Amino acid sequence: MRKKLLTLTFVVTFSTIFVGSVYNNAHTNPDGSPNSRTGSPGDGGNTCAISGCHTGFTVGTKSNVFTSTIPTDGYTPGTKYTITATARSSANRNTFGFQLSPQTNAGVLVGTMTSTSAGTKLTGGGKYLTHTQSGITGSGGVKSWSFDWTAPVAGTGDVTFYGAFNHANGNGGTAGDSIFKSTFVVKEKVAAIGINNNDLSQLGFTIYPNPASNYIYVENKNGVVYHNIEIYDMNGKLVFKLNEEENINLDLQFKLDLNSLEKGLYLMKISNNNEVLGATKFIVK
Repeated sequence: MRKKLLTLTFVVTFSTIFVGSVYNNAHTNPDGSPNSRTGSPGDGGNTCAISGCHTGFTVGTKSNVFTSTIPTDGYTPGTKYTITATARSSANRNTFGFQLSPQTNAGVLVGTMTSTSAGTKLTGGGKYLTHTQSGITGSGGVKSWSFDWTAPVAGTGDVTFYGAFNHANGNGGTAGDSIFKSTFVVKEKVAAIGINNNDLSQLGFTIYPNPASNYIYVENKNGVVYHNIEIYDMNGKLVFKLNEEENINLDLQFKLDLNSLEKGLYLMKISNNNEVLGATKFIVK
């Protein structure tokens, strides 16, 4: 089965839900936030800063909230990483909660989350991660939650984590609690195959449509002589090859059947015998 390619922004949002104290939670759900309160585009921008939940201040923004084990050059598709979100408030505010979700702009879950910290759980069929009663108490105005995230398939691209944190004032009611949002962007690591992606266009080759579904066309506007077409996935594995020995005329225009390829990002390399002319990236959707 072909995996679904997502060109997207990957969304993770933290909606922290505070109570006045561990024992006074009349206006807070001690067993986790309601779903769709992440503040993400897919959740309509909603957080718990609404009437009857947590009010008192305009929702603000904070930076340096997220840390992760993802390398600076990006995530590798299918690899598991640990991500940590930390709420920082004044020293007298030590009751916290949260909700998070990796999503596309349309609200579709991206990647896979695993609850690894005590006091957290998955809800919404694994779409959301939130607190439990044992995961709402911080110290010195600081509380952290960690979870594992398995990166999505190749070709997904940049992933943005959105976060919203509520810092309770400890009065046991809904008024006076403050919620903050934050963002964290990670990129996808693309395996280097050692080909200049601009070479083909400079030679007069056009590859279309891109993204493609069942077929893709190779148009040779300048009549350059070539004998081989090779397609590689983003791990550098050869997944498709055609040459003139198969009685295929690789001439001014050629139609390639892509139905054997899974959805994702690929690199097409064109060569003349043993001389590589160039390559270009394309997407199978």
